[in-house]
Amino acid sequence: MSAAEQLKQKILTSIAPVDNGGEWHVMSGEITRETIQQALELYQRVEIPNIGKPVVLDGPVVLSSNHHLKVAREQLMLQGEGVETCLVRNEHIQNGAFHMPNGTRDRNISVQGGIWKTALGKRAYTDHEKSMRGAFGIIILCCVEQVSVTDLTVLDSSSYGVQLSDCADFTVENLHFQQHHKDGVHINGPATRGVIRNLTGEKMGDDMVALNAWDWQTSAITFGTIDHLVVEHVQSNQNELRLLPGQKVFEDGTRVDCDIRDCVLEDISGIYTFKMYAQPNIANAISGIHDVSGTVGRIEHVFVRNISFVKVTPSGLNGLPVKSLFEICADCNDIVLEDIRVNNSLQECREMDVCLVNVGPLSAVWKNGSERPEDWGEVFDPDAVCRVDRLHLNRIQFAGERVTDPGHLVRTVTMKINPDYPKTTPRGGTGYGTVGEVTVE
Repeated sequence: MSAAEQLKQKILTSIAPVDNGGEWHVMSGEITRETIQQALELYQRVEIPNIGKPVVLDGPVVLSSNHHLKVAREQLMLQGEGVETCLVRNEHIQNGAFHMPNGTRDRNISVQGGIWKTALGKRAYTDHEKSMRGAFGIIILCCVEQVSVTDLTVLDSSSYGVQLSDCADFTVENLHFQQHHKDGVHINGPATRGVIRNLTGEKMGDDMVALNAWDWQTSAITFGTIDHLVVEHVQSNQNELRLLPGQKVFEDGTRVDCDIRDCVLEDISGIYTFKMYAQPNIANAISGIHDVSGTVGRIEHVFVRNISFVKVTPSGLNGLPVKSLFEICADCNDIVLEDIRVNNSLQECREMDVCLVNVGPLSAVWKNGSERPEDWGEVFDPDAVCRVDRLHLNRIQFAGERVTDPGHLVRTVTMKINPDYPKTTPRGGTGYGTVGEVTVE
């Protein structure tokens, strides 16, 4: 058994399963958020049948420990008009924006089935007061253990499909995203012992899966290391996937490392770039905040296997540049990329200035809707310095031809300041990337 298989089996067998066995209470009559909540308090395991019309929720269904919600696969669960809350959340969510949560947990929770939709252009917060600025998911589970979200469809929404934060022993599987406009499965650290699998999605507006150990304070509830995760069987359509390490710096100066380690990602197709870097908050330039990672972050002992790149592109979401299939600006050690199949030829990729692995910073200007350079900001961190050690490339193919020369596969970046900025963009910077040991088989 390979090292990747050994790690995968170790992770899968370590996940404590959800216990939702027993009799289910099937709802009848008028179904509202209030009647669902009452049924959960009475019966704990509640099933919503297909009633032939949407169930409209005027706020989140709140799950306590040992609460389980099952919805008929074709039943639409809809955010009410004018409502800006998520559709499902757990009871003891804690806001980790200013300090680490205190350890209170909800345990043994599951959500199964249904078609879930929130309003386009609106965030889905945890409560009507919008008390947690980094929370905006259709299903939000934070400070939880033994949870599962399975067998559901996310439809035409502008919030994360599933947002999991400060979580352990979790399963997210059999999800379909239809014309979704935000991250599909969004994980905020700390997170450990989890599996995300069997995802399909088209026309995503962001990352199909985001493993965000660090994140912007406006996009995360908690911060911390992500480890011992399996992500597998993902079929997408020209979307992105993110691994975002870093270091959270709280307002009192406390620092928390947000590493990503001991993970396996495999059997993934339709992603055009794997983003492996921290980037400053895009709103920094115009809001006066300083929301940045304390370091470039660390990624260690990660296997990425059996990946199909259907179509290489030199630009992605919001027209931002795509320089490689694996874009790295983090301190990495022991990264394995194997059985990578790229439909485009190596020459076609060169003509687009796209390589397999790019190590180093990026520079791209975000104008914030203004023509004044003082309002502009950097999307990335062009002054970042990173290093990758022990990078293993196994069985890499471009247009069916195997490539074994590391010079054709790995590129390092050394940034320079653009002397004509802001007349021409991007600004450039002083950062650079270096690479240590690289093996190719």
